Amino acid sequence: MPLSKERKEYLYDYQSKKLKRVPLDLTKEKYIEVQAAAAAAGQSVNGYIKTAIDQRIERDNSAHDGAECATSATISSGKEAPAVAEKATDGVIDGEA
Repeated sequence: MPLSKERKEYLYDYQSKKLKRVPLDLTKEKYIEVQAAAAAAGQSVNGYIKTAIDQRIERDNSAHDGAECATSATISSGKEAPAVAEKATDGVIDGEA
């Protein structure tokens, strides 16, 4: 059954007010990898990417342990956040073992 004119207008209004499209460029190889992972999880590619984003945000927020994240500080204040003094890689800080 085709959509009525009113339904189309509602959907257009909803999408323009509530959604933000985010273009995402992936290599063909990466897309195939994401597609396979999504299928294994029983999700669409779009749903899989949204779930991954939600999980990353949740992990980052819990890693900050209640402290304000530098990114959110930048966004809310409009000023650049201070640089991080230490760089951690695989448990090693600034080349120390």
